[in-house]
Amino acid sequence: MNSSNFNEWLNLIFRWIHVLAGVMWIGHLWFFNFVNGQVAKTYDDLVKASQDVAKDEMDAVKTAENKFDAAVRAVPDDATLTQAAASLRDDAANVQAAVSDLQTATKC
Repeated sequence: MNSSNFNEWLNLIFRWIHVLAGVMWIGHLWFFNFVNGQVAKTYDDLVKASQDVAKDEMDAVKTAENKFDAAVRAVPDDATLTQAAASLRDDAANVQAAVSDLQTATKC
């Protein structure tokens, strides 16, 4: 009789554990379908926005490099080193600033 009573209690405990596990399972499914779905959409939008910012930064670097290349080609062949350095200093600073901005944006 004592063994039968123990088995009934054990059966009751396992049934309630099974019910509780089912409730947790359904709650888990609801969470991932409704709550996490909204988070994933927001994350995708954030990734797209960051890709757009990175593309803009890369375009700025390419534009600065192209301007620098044009400035190098515009330096006369008979210019001294001091004259050439003076004429390229501003364009080199623009390239360095664009690269620095890109590095700052990628650290975020």
